[in-house]
Amino acid sequence: PQSIVLFYKKPDETFAAKMVAIYHDGKIDDTEAAPKERAKKIDGNPFLCGLDFIWGLTLDADSARYAGKVVDPDSGKTYKCEVWFDTQKQTLVVRGELLIFGVNQYWPPAPPEQK
Repeated sequence: PQSIVLFYKKPDETFAAKMVAIYHDGKIDDTEAAPKERAKKIDGNPFLCGLDFIWGLTLDADSARYAGKVVDPDSGKTYKCEVWFDTQKQTLVVRGELLIFGVNQYWPPAPPEQK
């Protein structure tokens, strides 16, 4: 794994996702409690851990997917985003989109000892 991400409900009833831990060399060494790495291309250079990098997710009842926005911390660019759970693969699918093009990432659940 590269990081641990927490999805949560915000007071405005939308959902967001933030990094709570980052792995380096197979070990967690950057956490929300003790952040180190910063998002250099985002205004204010916030820490990566604790940063809402996916936000505004709302359920599209027709597709059973959540739609919102995602920011690439390396470039600072914002994209449309869709998130859904693939029951066949038992993994979360996160899709960033620009116009008609998109890329899917498959995020497995955290092992029980890390939940």
